[in-house]
Amino acid sequence: MTYKAGRAKKLCDTLELTDDSGNTVKKLEIQLDIDMTAREVSSKYENFLNLSKQLRAAQEANNKDEFYRTVSLYTLAMDQLFSIAFGDRNKAEIYEFYEDNYLEMAEKLMPYIFARIIPAAAESVKRKKKDLKRAFKQKL
Repeated sequence: MTYKAGRAKKLCDTLELTDDSGNTVKKLEIQLDIDMTAREVSSKYENFLNLSKQLRAAQEANNKDEFYRTVSLYTLAMDQLFSIAFGDRNKAEIYEFYEDNYLEMAEKLMPYIFARIIPAAAESVKRKKKDLKRAFKQKL
């Protein structure tokens, strides 16, 4: 009998940062071990969504104190999500490129995280659960 133990597949992308004319200014190589970070990505994403709702609610209620407090937490949550999704080195390049403009970074980069990283993380968690069930069934 042969037992095969493989490595998890990484999510690999190239992120091109372009100027206002569409010219590529920087190319960032994204390599994310989604199996290692799936739960953390999911948790940070959930926190980010909750803070987005709180931000809108504070804005609609015209509650400036709550709005500014939530903005601070929102940018921290986005920073944490960027660290996981892009890695600290790429995150620093992104911040430099966008000159720390959090609103523009959110507008331009969160769609990538929503479309590419969140689904990959959800699939990874689903696959891990399935693999664990299969492993336990074989033992019994």
